[in-house]
Amino acid sequence: MPTKGKVESGWGYVILALLIFILLGLDAFSLFVVGPILDGQSLSDPDMLFNNWYARAGVNLFSIALWVLSVFLVVRWAKRGEVLSTLLGSRFDRQSFWFFGIGVIILIAVLRLGAPRDSVWLRFMSEYHGFEQQYPGYGVVITVVQHLYYIAESAMVVLALAAWQRAGEVWTDKAAIPWGGVGLALTWGVAHGVWGLLPSLILGVIFVGARKNALLVLVAVLMLFVVFS
Repeated sequence: MPTKGKVESGWGYVILALLIFILLGLDAFSLFVVGPILDGQSLSDPDMLFNNWYARAGVNLFSIALWVLSVFLVVRWAKRGEVLSTLLGSRFDRQSFWFFGIGVIILIAVLRLGAPRDSVWLRFMSEYHGFEQQYPGYGVVITVVQHLYYIAESAMVVLALAAWQRAGEVWTDKAAIPWGGVGLALTWGVAHGVWGLLPSLILGVIFVGARKNALLVLVAVLMLFVVFS
């Protein structure tokens, strides 16, 4: 908990959440700049279907490095400011597991609503086959990097949830309302279209119900990326 007499700023957490959102958006830089450079393309007319496997992997590796560094810096800032425990939790109790389990089931059901009935449930195999067809012999490497990318993005989304949630708590003193899901839906969710709105709200409920448990919420967010939708 923050030290006695320490005043938290709701706007400070909003700024943090927006900064995380911007950092997530820098993924476009790796796609339109880093990738073409690695692939030997002109930046004036890049082709997103990279010819070389290392260009495709390099795009994700750049984003992974950026996001891992960002997570490290945010956690370090929160520790120094003695607010980490108000942003994220680590309790594993019955309520946390119950909300996590029910929430993930609902989340997966929502994600599968728009998926073809005969489609695979996990992206791993479908992405592997696609990458292997495009880059023969490197399908496994690119697929693994792709899933590391998903984990890194999920960690950033967890931090965004935490920042939005804490902003709402500071302003209203109501910790049971999923402010994090609302903030996430209006930023990261809107950026992903209809696909991102409802899942963002569900994640907000999971975040509050699971007592902000960082690991459980990370797994829940990861479902957005590994479940075929």
